[in-house]
This record gives sequence, C-alpha cells and structure tokens, in this order.
Amino acid sequence: MILPVAKLGTLLLKTMSKPIATRLKTEASRHPKFRQLIINLAQANHRISTNIQRRVYGHATNVEIRPLNEEKAVQAAADLIGELFVFSERFGIRFCFGHLLNFSKPCVVGCWSCRNL
Repeated sequence: MILPVAKLGTLLLKTMSKPIATRLKTEASRHPKFRQLIINLAQANHRISTNIQRRVYGHATNVEIRPLNEEKAVQAAADLIGELFVFSERFGIRFCFGHLLNFSKPCVVGCWSCRNL
C-alpha cells in the first residue's frame, strides 16, 4: 500500500523541483544583498574549480585568476543554487524512501539507526 503512494509522492516532488529551482534562480539575481552573496560564492567557486583544473593538467597554480564579470557570476551562482536544490531534494527523497522501505526489514549489518530502535 505504501509503495505506490511513496512513488507517486517522489514523482510529484521531482516534477515540482525544477520550477522551484528556476524560481530560486530568478529571485537570487534580484535581491541586492543576496546577489552580492551569490557573486562572492560564484567567484570562490570559479577560483577553486580553475585551480583544480590547472593542477589536473599540470599547469602552475600560483598565477592570478581573473574574476568573472558580474552577470556571469550571478548566472553561474544561480545555476549552482538551482542544481544544489534539485540534488538535495533528490538526495532527501532517496534517503527517506530507502529508510521507509528498509524500516520493516530486520537490519543485517547492524547500522546505528537500527540499534537505537
């Protein structure tokens, strides 16, 4: 009984997550304080990813990395926030749905959550 209802609920959440992520992206670029925060987030993400790429390809990492312009930074951070929202929502579904299915079965491994029951 719970399996069809749970699957329908996860499908509904997956369907709703994309429009919510899009709404987060548009609102993130409008609010001034949050806009500055996401610009700083995007610049830090750009520096870290550029340094990682340079290390992977064997280039020098002590060079100055040019920052993104403001619009590219806002777009990159808004995309990052949208993807993080979708990822966290899907991770939450997997965790809760998997835990609900395994709750009725006895634990073979002896995980910490089953020992506390």
